[in-house]
Amino acid sequence: MERLTERYTATEKPDGESDVWVRNHDYTMVAERLADYEDTGLTPEQIRELKERDEAKSPDYEGDGYDNDGNIIYDIWICPNCGEKYEVDCDDYDFCPKCGQRLNQED
Repeated sequence: MERLTERYTATEKPDGESDVWVRNHDYTMVAERLADYEDTGLTPEQIRELKERDEAKSPDYEGDGYDNDGNIIYDIWICPNCGEKYEVDCDDYDFCPKCGQRLNQED
């Protein structure tokens, strides 16, 4: 997403105050984008959480048994976001059913 604003911190401004400026002084376009955002009904934190949850993460795996050669059998995958556990052979999901975290499950 292209930023429509610039932030200046107190250390960057001679008067010591923070400011936000509209790039190219296109206030109408910025107002329309703000209205689109407000129409979602979501807070910035909620949007950040959704963005984070949509980035695919690999689950952790755990096992509680061994094969005939003594190798551990990884039969549980664990959501990297909420920690919910699922059976590897039975539950093949692109998203965690509990929290919605996008999963990158490599075979």
